[in-house]
Amino acid sequence: MSAVVSAASVYPSRQVAWYTVFVLMICYTLSYCDRQILAFLVGPMEQDLHVSDTQVGLLQGVAFVLVYSVFGLPMGALADRFNRRNIVAAGVVVWSLMTSLSSVARSFLALAAARMGVGIGEATLSPCAFSMITDAFPKERLGGALSVYTMGIQLGSGLALVIGGVVAQAVTHMAPLDLPLAGSIAPWRLTFLMVGAPGLLIALLLFTVREPARRALLLDSSGAPARLGLAQCLAQVRERWRSTLGLSLIIGCQATCNYALLGWSPTFFERLHHWPKDRTGLVLGLTTLGCGCVGLFTGGRLSDRWQSRGVSDSALRVG
Repeated sequence: MSAVVSAASVYPSRQVAWYTVFVLMICYTLSYCDRQILAFLVGPMEQDLHVSDTQVGLLQGVAFVLVYSVFGLPMGALADRFNRRNIVAAGVVVWSLMTSLSSVARSFLALAAARMGVGIGEATLSPCAFSMITDAFPKERLGGALSVYTMGIQLGSGLALVIGGVVAQAVTHMAPLDLPLAGSIAPWRLTFLMVGAPGLLIALLLFTVREPARRALLLDSSGAPARLGLAQCLAQVRERWRSTLGLSLIIGCQATCNYALLGWSPTFFERLHHWPKDRTGLVLGLTTLGCGCVGLFTGGRLSDRWQSRGVSDSALRVG
């Protein structure tokens, strides 16, 4: 198998490349809204479904995160072989529908199944997005582009906190509602519908994005793009096991802190400090939006600046 080579010498125009990042960032924002909104519904959900804090933790953790992590591997394989934009569009539809279906779940198991569906849909996004952005930007501008895309985490989490707090506070004292087909449902369930519905429009927006030409492809002995199986992929990981293990541990620790904070801080402030949901959402949401986006933007720009000055390990130093 031959070395990695460039498949094309000309990158898309800056406008096309940044439009791709912008749309993918919107998708990332939406995905974090869909996964984060559960944190504001802990109280009414526990009363309606008769579940415990432990079960809520399972909904936020095992039911979503474990499925999301495991399905990232096959979704990455699909991204290597098929149109990445279309895969993301299908994923957006799946996770949006599963979020909306959470509104009619009548038991812990039904809601867990819906959350698993959200995890499967969202697992399509990052493998395809990182691949597309890497193919759309030269190396010296890649850090900034990836940092803008990753702002979707902070935007999605922050907006979910702000909007979720307002909506949850508004529906707290509402009477049950009668909806066609669904029957009578508790008002807190409407939050799932409101968060899930915009995803169908975002899926349509994705079709305005051009699939970038693939670059830096690994070629086989005949000069054709190599199709790596699982064993070959693991062999590539073994060759870089130090960086792979180190980065995985760092990201895992970061995710543990983020999910614990964002998943339970609304309940913490409500139970211990008796804050109303809209106040909790505003304070936590603006903090997440402001500090998170500043950190991401600064880190990406600094990495690109050092890279352009010949510092080959600039990304590692910033991290």
